Amino acid sequence: MNFKGNDISDATLDAYTDSLAHRGPGSRGVWREKKRALSLGHRRLAIFDLSDMGRQPMTYLDGRYTITFNGEIFNFHELKEELAKLGYKFRSTCDTEVILAAYAQWGEDCLYKFNGSFAFGIWDNVKKVLWLARDHFGIKPFHYVMTDDSFAFASEMKAFLQLPEFKLKFDEAIVAETIANVNGLEATEHTLLHGVKRLPGGYCMTVTPEGNTHIRQWWNTYEQMPKDMPKSEEEQVERFRYLLRDACHLRLRSDLPIVATLSGGLDSSTVASMTASILQEEGSQGHFERAYTASFPGTNQEETQYARDVAGKYNLPLSVREIDFPQDINSIVDKIIWYHEDIYWVLAMGPWLVYEDIVKGKGAGMVVLDGSGGDELAVGHYFMLYDELNSAVLSGKWRRVRELQEILFKMRGGSVDDMPISTVYAVRRALLNSRFGQNVLLPQLSKLTNIPPRSFLRHQPVKDKLFYQYQFKKPHDYSALQHTQYIWTHFMGMPTVDRMYDRAPAANTISLRAPLLDYRLLTYSMALPDTMKVSRGYTKYIIRQAMKGLMPENVRLRTNKVGFTSPMNEWLAGPLNGWLKETINDQDFQASSIWNGPAIRTYVEQSEAAGKWDNISKLWPIFNAFHAMRLFHQGGLRY
Repeated sequence: MNFKGNDISDATLDAYTDSLAHRGPGSRGVWREKKRALSLGHRRLAIFDLSDMGRQPMTYLDGRYTITFNGEIFNFHELKEELAKLGYKFRSTCDTEVILAAYAQWGEDCLYKFNGSFAFGIWDNVKKVLWLARDHFGIKPFHYVMTDDSFAFASEMKAFLQLPEFKLKFDEAIVAETIANVNGLEATEHTLLHGVKRLPGGYCMTVTPEGNTHIRQWWNTYEQMPKDMPKSEEEQVERFRYLLRDACHLRLRSDLPIVATLSGGLDSSTVASMTASILQEEGSQGHFERAYTASFPGTNQEETQYARDVAGKYNLPLSVREIDFPQDINSIVDKIIWYHEDIYWVLAMGPWLVYEDIVKGKGAGMVVLDGSGGDELAVGHYFMLYDELNSAVLSGKWRRVRELQEILFKMRGGSVDDMPISTVYAVRRALLNSRFGQNVLLPQLSKLTNIPPRSFLRHQPVKDKLFYQYQFKKPHDYSALQHTQYIWTHFMGMPTVDRMYDRAPAANTISLRAPLLDYRLLTYSMALPDTMKVSRGYTKYIIRQAMKGLMPENVRLRTNKVGFTSPMNEWLAGPLNGWLKETINDQDFQASSIWNGPAIRTYVEQSEAAGKWDNISKLWPIFNAFHAMRLFHQGGLRY
């Protein structure tokens, strides 16, 4: 949208739209309103109604409303029936048209009707306003650029490189802060690129042709938590199981084939087992084609046997992809970094290669069920237990302290063997996280930090733009565990992982669905007592109880933790070693104004000589940032 009336050229609109062809290879469409200097483009991955009736941009009610929409509304059948009774007519069998009718009927309150993952823009030709919205938790991405003259939005930042007026420049302060706090970026309005903003999850905004904007938060989980919670444990488990089953059932709606990723961990096993049991009951198992897993033999990431056990229970075909590196390592690493766009803790090679396997030989378009969100849903990360541990120490609840230490100890044996669990550590951490620690001790200690990668930044982050855990004030009626769960769901872990689980599938023409991110499940879980999430020797207690009888016991009751990570120590010592040396010796890497290149090279050489690969792998966010910046400056991939 141009506020001066200077519409972009057809060639620019085409280039802008097609820069994201990987997200929608099936078809493309553009729509122009030259009088208002407004243009919408769309690349479609058809999931509902594969005919041309579902093409976008789509108009509705004699051209009053026009939409470009990324995502899925899983309950659109029910909404369509409700709207039809109110007199609305439909030409297609897809969810896009239902969004338009819902907006026509309920206005912006239609968002509360949607159960799905979505980001969209709707032009109202009567009110002359562009309305844009993002789903409850930011599962689907939304970026925008706003200047005095124009407004542009897109699913990925790389699209803006096609706009002649866009000047590529990295925000070095944000890059540095993200290196130090990878999980702090995604839930904010900030991005790595100067001038590019993010609409956070649960927000919507309006833009007028005159350049007036308004942004508001439409979704607040705290305000939406159910008040009529079941009283007994049995009733609480039954209600959770019902919501989980319905979340999986809704996500089986598709005009494309459906498969699942199955790591063998509790979360993906929950989704695969519940889905398979539903289809088994309905006698339609053929709708669920197979499951895919990544194998990391000889590392602490290996979970293949658990995946085999789950698949075997339901006679579900299982494809195992042993994760290795192709001969052209630089090519695959560049591809992963380019399509992910942002900075992460590790190279997400495993999921990428599994997604490639899923679509291999099948043409464009697959629906994949996934277990992401389980750690936030039911408190599964080991570090989510530390605030509860702090609280127990400070309040003298030593029985709870010992219980949490036991749970943390049992989580070892996977990818988190080095977690500290001693009472001395718990007391020290509790002191640092007290009001005195936050106001007096930490500001002084932060000046003395020697922890990589932060210690190699030329300018220490000022903590004023990205999210940091203690910026969110604990509601008076929240426990320490609820507080942590809320933070990691809305501001830290889950938004970051959601980003990773959007970009890689989208780059491989996959629609990823995560039943555990159903907003009904998350609001319900948030309201459950702490003992239904962490107690009796287990994290994710509610999931384990709800899945009794539906998955193998060795999977349901396993405690060792393998997170969304990669065996970076082994990779940097092995197949990535040459790539690592090229990176740290690159002239641009050495000359960076964000990090101290010479100091990093010395540190890597000394660590390698001492065999301390964990020291090197902690620097991955810096390596990631360097290559992301390089790829943007060269305009993308060259392979």
